[in-house]
Amino acid sequence: MNEQVWQNAMVIYALHALGIHPSDAFTYTQVQSRFLAWCESGKGVLKINNMPIRMFPGKVVFTPWNHSISWLADSKEPFQMGTIHIIPDMPHENPPRYSPFHAASPEAPEFYNRKDEFLPEFTDTGIFEVPLDHPLLELGRYVINRFQSECPEFMPRAFPRMLLYELYALKAGECCHYPVELQNILNNIDHYLEDDRLSTQF
Repeated sequence: MNEQVWQNAMVIYALHALGIHPSDAFTYTQVQSRFLAWCESGKGVLKINNMPIRMFPGKVVFTPWNHSISWLADSKEPFQMGTIHIIPDMPHENPPRYSPFHAASPEAPEFYNRKDEFLPEFTDTGIFEVPLDHPLLELGRYVINRFQSECPEFMPRAFPRMLLYELYALKAGECCHYPVELQNILNNIDHYLEDDRLSTQF
């Protein structure tokens, strides 16, 4: 990991999205953030930039800047997710606006000041599988808990580089990581295996 990256990064939103119900499916067209999400329990699908990713406990995604996303929870076991939004180049706002922008058009004047920072290792969506006690998820839970307790601004600015360090460790192969092409194949296999209409009789 380059020590110079994400010097001005900031976590602007973090929470446990608990018990998302299938009827609450929703889509954002172009989210202005780097988005880290993982499944704590249950299952469902995140569709990121038109690529469906099947979520189950320990599945982690890290999205590019300005991604589209759809949330589709399983009807029987709706997923519970940990979610963190990061702005890689976040100017000091007074007061800070702790919210990502969710469309390609400006939602506030700050829209034009927030920027991405190029990460050559993460130009596409990063997809990983890790144990639920993995350091990245433990750190993610800590970030969410501290963020939700209305911590001072220096803490959301300290978190991103710690999260990025763990993401680089995953990228280096410490846990299972699949290329996008292989992930698409695995997603299709999972889809057919879970299709109730399929029969095992020949």
